[in-house]
Amino acid sequence: MRKTWEEVAICAQVFEASQGEYFIKFDDDDALTPEFLEKTVKVLDENKNVDFVCTNHWVIDKDSKRIESATKENAIRWGKDQLKQGIIEDLDWQTFYYQSLQVGSTLFRYSCLKEVDYMNPKADGCEDFDLLVRLALVGKVGYFLPEYLMEYRFHGGQTSLGQNLHFLKAKLHCIDSYKFSNQELEEKRKIKLASTQQDLGLRLVEKGETQEGRELLTASKQVLGASKRVDLGLLMSYLPLNLRQLILQVFRQLKPKDYTEKVRSQPIRNMKNGLLIDGIWHDQWYDTKSTGGRFVRQQSQFRHKITGEGKDGFKAESNRYHLYVSYACPWAHRTLIFRAIKGLEDMISVSVVHWFMGEFGWTFEPGEGVISDPIHNAKYLYEVYTKAESKYTGRVTVPILWDKKLILLLIMNHQKLSECLTVHSMILVRNLETIIQKH
Repeated sequence: MRKTWEEVAICAQVFEASQGEYFIKFDDDDALTPEFLEKTVKVLDENKNVDFVCTNHWVIDKDSKRIESATKENAIRWGKDQLKQGIIEDLDWQTFYYQSLQVGSTLFRYSCLKEVDYMNPKADGCEDFDLLVRLALVGKVGYFLPEYLMEYRFHGGQTSLGQNLHFLKAKLHCIDSYKFSNQELEEKRKIKLASTQQDLGLRLVEKGETQEGRELLTASKQVLGASKRVDLGLLMSYLPLNLRQLILQVFRQLKPKDYTEKVRSQPIRNMKNGLLIDGIWHDQWYDTKSTGGRFVRQQSQFRHKITGEGKDGFKAESNRYHLYVSYACPWAHRTLIFRAIKGLEDMISVSVVHWFMGEFGWTFEPGEGVISDPIHNAKYLYEVYTKAESKYTGRVTVPILWDKKLILLLIMNHQKLSECLTVHSMILVRNLETIIQKH
């Protein structure tokens, strides 16, 4: 999506503040596979002359589902199916003409980005394309790894797919600023510049910026020659604005959808968060009107503590407690991190709900990363809550900790849970040291 100048400045500040040898940039709605860093870092460690490693990527839809047909079409469209593993010999052609590489699926050496001043503010809207081309122009070395190690989401907010004015103006600026020593590629640059002038000219005519639109259409015609598209644009520039817009809208509707538009037009599954009322599930969203649009967190109803002495009946014991989390919840991440750091992975078992929260809230529907519930064999997480309190009223959230010994839900507050995990680990370590000393 288009970023504000403030956001562009923040991106630059983040880059400047970064430390370390490697750097990656990708959108927050895209994803890396678990193997991405392992495999790309290995290439850079073994090939000191390589400045960045680009991988292939999956196409995913709005619901994060991998679309194999669109992934294949995408690879063919951008020529990735023709790239072999290894150093990219024609990097200038691949970055500028074929546009086969993508920043989001690439791991860079920080030093090579620093050398070209990272992102160009004037390229905002097509900054990824511009960055790769500039790296090629200064002679940097790229390496292609044909494995699918990143997930790229198609959505309606992507400026390049929408061909909006902001993107087209940035693209025109970038293409006009390049100069290739390869004569054939330089001729391709001039043609691409004229094609972009044509696209921008038509959009300006549609918006009502008639004079500038005509000038760009006329300039493109001098390079590309006569075309029905340019002639139509120039003709429309003399029509009333509403009629221009209607004509172009009709043309867009008649144009067959390509694989990107098919993926982006798929209906999205609505994320929901219902609640239990007297133990009965209700598909009911938060009452944000009563809070003026603010999110108000409910008070945790289960707030028992784990102690070394077992005060209140909850003693730190191995294999007594079971943790329920979601990988889609940052608060649940905290408890998983604590569980790992404190060495409790073999002492506290865990279940992971499906990432998608549907009409019945968190579920144990089979899916990537899901770990079913071995305690209650629950289908929905709310069933765990009703096992603890049959008349429970409130939201069903993660993380939660279940006491297998007393058969009840202990904690549903991530901060208190993290504190208890710390106490749990300290007591277990102390007990282990006592056993070792006795023997």
